[in-house]
Amino acid sequence: MIVDLSQDEMLSDEDAFLLDIDDDNLLNVSDKGGISEPDTIVSDGLSDRYERDIESEKQKDVALSSGDMLDDDEVPVGSVHDKTEIDDNKFSYEREKRDKRIDGKCYCNNGNDNNINVNINITKPQEPFQPGATPENNNRRYLAMNNIGCITTTFHETYSTITVEFHDQSYNRGYNLRDEFNYSMACLDKDGALYAVESSEMSDSQANPSVLFYKPQETWASKSEWTVTLPQGEDIIAIALCSQGIIAATSTGVIRIFSLCGIQTYILALTSVVCMAGYDELVLIAYHASVGYKGSQNLGYILYNIRTNEILQKDILSITKGSTLKWMGFSTNGLPAIFDSKGVLTILHHHRQTNQARWVPILNVLSNRKEEEINWTYWPVWFTETTLFCFICKSEAYPQIPRPAFDEIILKVPLLNLDRQTGQFEETLVRNSLLATFEFEEAMAKNELDKARQNIKMKNKEMDKALLEMIHLACKEEKQQRALDLSKLLIKLKSLESAIKIARFNNCPILADKICQFKEAKVVELRQLPQSKTGNSSTTVLE
Repeated sequence: MIVDLSQDEMLSDEDAFLLDIDDDNLLNVSDKGGISEPDTIVSDGLSDRYERDIESEKQKDVALSSGDMLDDDEVPVGSVHDKTEIDDNKFSYEREKRDKRIDGKCYCNNGNDNNINVNINITKPQEPFQPGATPENNNRRYLAMNNIGCITTTFHETYSTITVEFHDQSYNRGYNLRDEFNYSMACLDKDGALYAVESSEMSDSQANPSVLFYKPQETWASKSEWTVTLPQGEDIIAIALCSQGIIAATSTGVIRIFSLCGIQTYILALTSVVCMAGYDELVLIAYHASVGYKGSQNLGYILYNIRTNEILQKDILSITKGSTLKWMGFSTNGLPAIFDSKGVLTILHHHRQTNQARWVPILNVLSNRKEEEINWTYWPVWFTETTLFCFICKSEAYPQIPRPAFDEIILKVPLLNLDRQTGQFEETLVRNSLLATFEFEEAMAKNELDKARQNIKMKNKEMDKALLEMIHLACKEEKQQRALDLSKLLIKLKSLESAIKIARFNNCPILADKICQFKEAKVVELRQLPQSKTGNSSTTVLE
């Protein structure tokens, strides 16, 4: 019997939606909620029933091929009883149907058995992790690693030793800490370090609860360290630290927020958290939005302000299909970003504009790889507006202890035709436009526009320089419409004057006149705006 799984009486809408079948990540699911491991054969007589159906179909096809309509009691000529060879191609579709389970159908028992076993292409969900943390190797591992420093732990028989190191030792001195709890998670910033551990069973009647511990670097007050113990049955699965507070996600679907001195300030419900990262008053949270399928993790994200308790952004977390989230954090000046296992660094553009953010890839480390670099692993640590700092692991999956030197990769937006001069100019334009927008929006959010003015002016200059180079190339190639469109992207009025000179130099008088007309219209527009701000799409400062 063939059961159509899309029917409402058989499965729910969600289960029917997930029934997009292929060979990868195949799990066996029953209506009792059990999921067996991949490659497990689900029996209950289904295979035998299916083989009998296939054999019956073979006999019918052979009978039809003989050209005679037979009675029920007749044996068809050329049937399996006559041992006539059957062309395997005749049944290739049925074999493919059996192997692929296409059209959302599979075979089940014809009896009164309540079990219905189906094959659904469910992706194994990614486990929670801490950015920068590594697996254990020789009783040692990294608990945290970022642009401030790194935290390592060494396991002994009954305790552990935690070592905190700072990249700039003139600002903070490292220290060693005897760890009786065997902390498994940590976060580090310039003001302190945060540690956490799940609960552990000591015996059938006794268990160590999950613990959260914060240790500040330097403070004017004594006894500034604090520890909080979670209730039995609630484990910490992810933590984050920022200058405005501490965030802990637990196994019960709760996110607990504390001040830096240990005061509980807020609590919210969010299940299936995968990773968290903090900066200033913001925390970026990744979680499983739904069941993953066809190689996709189906992750969602929330950008949350712990000072105002506002959700700035909430949407799908865009990682490369078939990949997992490998790192999540902020740049040194506060730009949210993620890095997936396919080597793509993606930033959250317009994250300060409520519900207007979008993920933009700004680097693909695996593009243009050489043959000897195919098996290299990239382990991100932090990034600036120009460079990704990471470890390139040539023979290992993650960095080892002692810490090797950092590798630097220049950010390059993965546009097309980067091997050509035009593509390189376009990449410079797009990258600087993204960064200039971020600088402006961040300065506006913090009321620090005067401080950011110089950085924005520099990015404006770099964008206009790239545009003028592209205008010159377009004029040389006699692509005057392209040159005019590029001229309309110029930010500075002086740059428009330079574009007019370029057009006249390349004997394009009509183009020069059109750029002059655009310049005059822009001057009128700017007179209607505040002198310190622009009204163009790049949201930069004009003077």
